[in-house]
Amino acid sequence: MPDYTLAAGIVRRVAVRMVPGALALAAALWLAGWKAAAVGLLAGAAFALCRLYLLAHAAVCIACQSDPGRAQRMAAHSYAVRYVLTALFLLAVIQTGAVSLPAAILPLFAPGFVLAAGHLWGKGGESLRGDRN
Repeated sequence: MPDYTLAAGIVRRVAVRMVPGALALAAALWLAGWKAAAVGLLAGAAFALCRLYLLAHAAVCIACQSDPGRAQRMAAHSYAVRYVLTALFLLAVIQTGAVSLPAAILPLFAPGFVLAAGHLWGKGGESLRGDRN
């Protein structure tokens, strides 16, 4: 049975860096009177973290597979599911009309930016794996 603590740890470490900024920016937008942008930012950030967890969970499952064909099918299925969920999220944002679409889309890129920044500044390995070397 796969150990999903690595997946949860990656999401937790990204959330620690992403959530305070998202909350501060949403509060500033709310106070400035852009309530739809604030709600969209928070919804997008929450969905981005859910997508990151699905990705990390799938990566752990795929890494534990001994059959390469099955691992490839699992990866393709996981990829398709994540993007169908993203399409449904964006359709829901568009249909509600009460949420700013650009504000909901921008946070979807935040986990990638957080991970890339951590690796660029030399904190990627330690912060993601918990190594203390």
